[in-house]
Amino acid sequence: MLWLLLSLFTQPVMSQHSTGSVGLLNVPTAENMEPGSIRAGVNFLPKEMLPPYFTKTYHSGNYYLSADIFSFLEITYRMTLVKDLLLEHPKYNQQDRAFTIRLQAIREGKYRPGFAIGADDPMIDHGVSSYESYYAVLSKGLDWRNNRFQATVGYYFPWQKEENKEWKANRKGFFGGVSYIPSFCKEMKFMAEYDADVVNLGLSARFWKHLTVHAFVYDFSCVSAGVRYECVLKH
Repeated sequence: MLWLLLSLFTQPVMSQHSTGSVGLLNVPTAENMEPGSIRAGVNFLPKEMLPPYFTKTYHSGNYYLSADIFSFLEITYRMTLVKDLLLEHPKYNQQDRAFTIRLQAIREGKYRPGFAIGADDPMIDHGVSSYESYYAVLSKGLDWRNNRFQATVGYYFPWQKEENKEWKANRKGFFGGVSYIPSFCKEMKFMAEYDADVVNLGLSARFWKHLTVHAFVYDFSCVSAGVRYECVLKH
């Protein structure tokens, strides 16, 4: 039975990010994906995770499309559902658009950590960039007895515009985390992180080559989860 379960998994899992980008649970990493990688997915976002623009009175979700055009360049386009609270019966009839770009400036080596820089939601959508942040991040992996460990540390730069500042997520300061892929099941990944605000714990797993699911506890107060489909285009 165990052999049958493991046979459903086919390859190691890359970290799952709540925004669709390569990363841990809610923070980016400096890992690189295979060129031509395409990912599309959806996430459930509890109200505690949302920026002030969403008023934190309701749960939401997002869906995204992410592509690694080259091994060092990733682009993600994300839509987050927004309720119109001015309606008598509020509905998810609006969407917050966000664009993310991540550039791996230094590829990880035997003794050298990978280094990446990125921008999340830098383009204003109707006067609001709810998730705007700019960061630099280092990641380094270690293999030990067929287990895979990775450590990540980064910094969000306080480089946000003053207009509508009270509507933004306002990420700033240091963040970091660790991940662990066990030798007995290399298709699972356990993760812990500090996202510059709270601590999160979770895991992800890949099934049937292309389907990845993840779930994590945000700030030990609520649960977020998501699923994505991924493939590599021939080039």
